[in-house]
Amino acid sequence: MYEMKEVVASLLELPLEIKQRNVDAIAGSGYRVPGLINPIHEGLGLYDIASSQAVDAFCAQLDATPLQRDTITRYTKAVHELIMDMGRKIGEGLGLRDVPFENWPCQFRMNYYPFMPETIGSDGLRMHTDNGFLTIVQDDELFGGLEVMRKSGPKEAMVEALPELVAPENPRLFVSFRFEDFRKNRFYKHMNAGEALDLFRVES
Repeated sequence: MYEMKEVVASLLELPLEIKQRNVDAIAGSGYRVPGLINPIHEGLGLYDIASSQAVDAFCAQLDATPLQRDTITRYTKAVHELIMDMGRKIGEGLGLRDVPFENWPCQFRMNYYPFMPETIGSDGLRMHTDNGFLTIVQDDELFGGLEVMRKSGPKEAMVEALPELVAPENPRLFVSFRFEDFRKNRFYKHMNAGEALDLFRVES
């Protein structure tokens, strides 16, 4: 974790034109520059840490050194194993077996919030709900500030409640929808997670 933090810090110090090579694989998955909505947030993104091709592409985009590439590869492998273990245990807790978590993309975000006197008391990110099945956050042990107040299938896959969880007394609340459509509504229509999800709610 310490080595990865050093790598992330060095990548975020790269010239803007290099960081901008980290383009979106899906809406919102690539480089984010400070803007009107989140003026003190900058971030890089790797769409799927389970994919060695995606990891290699990310490293190539940012001209990662062999040492940086090795650290990124080891870190993402360890985090992916942790996510799979947690996902299986959550599934077992719901009475579900053999849920194919291995086929779900695992997005990795590297966020930076410049610390300056004038930013004290400001939100690093506007209040939001993450739109994935599970979020694991590595906080900064020096500064802190994290305040914690959702399933990712492949881009073309349909998001829907598993049949085992649906019954006459427990009907579906939402129609099936493409995860990419949900993300586009959030990012391009500037909706929060609840507003975007309500577009797919079953009419009662």
